Amino acid sequence: QSIAAASIAPISTFGVQNLSNTAWAYARLRVANSEPLMAAISSSSLSRISAFDPQSLANTSWSCARFCFGDQTLLNAIAAESIRTLRQFAVQNLTNTSWAFAPLSVCNVTPLMDSISAESLSRVCEFDSQH
Repeated sequence: QSIAAASIAPISTFGVQNLSNTAWAYARLRVANSEPLMAAISSSSLSRISAFDPQSLANTSWSCARFCFGDQTLLNAIAAESIRTLRQFAVQNLTNTSWAFAPLSVCNVTPLMDSISAESLSRVCEFDSQH
């Protein structure tokens, strides 16, 4: 938790991959009381969401879901950017993003889920038992 607190101050200097990786790492470890850190990551990410690659979009949305962090503004921005760049997503990014947004009721996920569904159908031969 003290590492999370120490990470908040310099978060504005993080690159987009560092933002995504930090969110993912704290979510993966289920670090308690990470809401202030996630809020700082959200705030720093919003103005740069178009610079996020598919992996960063998927990891950040997965982290939000794992923490039940329902920042509607961030999630809407991730959803919009994901729709715009879905053709660049690896199969794992598609599955992780759909998993992340499915339980989140803080934004209208229908356009994103419809887009993921269409993209997945067009690439069904790329899926294996892990996806």
